[in-house]
Amino acid sequence: MFLGTFINKIDKKGRVSIPASFRSSTHIGKHKNIIAFCSFRLPCIEVCDWTFFCSLKEQMNQLDLFSQEHDDFMAVIFGEAQAFTFDAEGRIVFPSTFFEHASIEDQASFVGVGDMFQIWNPNLWNQHKRQAKERLKNQKISLKRSLYVKDNEA
Repeated sequence: MFLGTFINKIDKKGRVSIPASFRSSTHIGKHKNIIAFCSFRLPCIEVCDWTFFCSLKEQMNQLDLFSQEHDDFMAVIFGEAQAFTFDAEGRIVFPSTFFEHASIEDQASFVGVGDMFQIWNPNLWNQHKRQAKERLKNQKISLKRSLYVKDNEA
C-alpha cells in the first residue's frame, strides 16, 4: 500500500527519484518497474505496479467489448500508459508530455493513494488536498465502520 506524501526534485536531465518507501513495495520490487499514465480526471500522473494494472484490465474486461465506455477507458489508460524501470538510484525519466499534463517543473509531490500513487505539481497537490478536505467537511461525508479481518484470518 502506498501511503504518505513526499516531495522530490527533478534533476537537469529530467530524472526524478521515486520515494524509497514506494520503490520497496512488494510488487514494484519484484518487477523492478512501474506503469504510469496521465490521469484523465486530475492534473497528475497515476502510477501503479503490474499487479494493479492487470486488475484495471480485468475491470475493463467487464465492460462490453465494443462499448463506448470500453473504448474510452482503453484509449485514456492503456493508450497512454508506459512501463518505466528504475535506474540504480531509483530514478525514472518520464516523457515531457507527462510532466506537462501535471504542470510539473522542478519538483514533484509523490502522493500515496492506497493501491496507486500520484505525482503532482506540489502547489496543485496542496490546492487539491485543501479542496478535498473542504468538500468532505461541507458535505459531512464519512465512512462506515466495518470489521477488520487480518489477512491470515480471512
